Amino acid sequence: MKTHLKVLVVDDQEINRKLLHHMLNHDGFDVVLASDGLQAIELYKTEHPDLVLLDVVMPNLDGYETAPILKELAGEVYLPIIFITALEDQDSLSRCLDVGGDDFLSKPFDRVILQAKIKAHSRIRDLSQKTFEQKKELDFYRLKTEREHQIVEHIFDRALEGNYQVP
Repeated sequence: MKTHLKVLVVDDQEINRKLLHHMLNHDGFDVVLASDGLQAIELYKTEHPDLVLLDVVMPNLDGYETAPILKELAGEVYLPIIFITALEDQDSLSRCLDVGGDDFLSKPFDRVILQAKIKAHSRIRDLSQKTFEQKKELDFYRLKTEREHQIVEHIFDRALEGNYQVP
């Protein structure tokens, strides 16, 4: 697992933010805190966290509205979003996944489960980042090869034109 994983914690309840900050910081994670979805989006743009713990029910912009925006900002690289919620009905949990969440964690927080989920999703993110970098390299070499083929074709066409010109 990446040694300095940066986690964005988004929760309107200060007690939850402090608790998660303490737990995560103690486990060696860099922690960024936001009190609502709007602040989370702004912090994402500057902090580029590796994982997001996102509350569902918040003022201004709730978790359901925030998750798809964060996913869009992340682009092609997998950004794990784990919803943290006191909601227990299946429709709410299903909606968390439908809007871009990758997992959920029920309140009150269980430290062992939280660690396991973060570890699993960070492995997936690492693989996603490696795949993205490999794709960029392959695209570069493909474009380079295409350009070299164009140059060879151009040289070949010029050579043929020179050999078959009628005076």
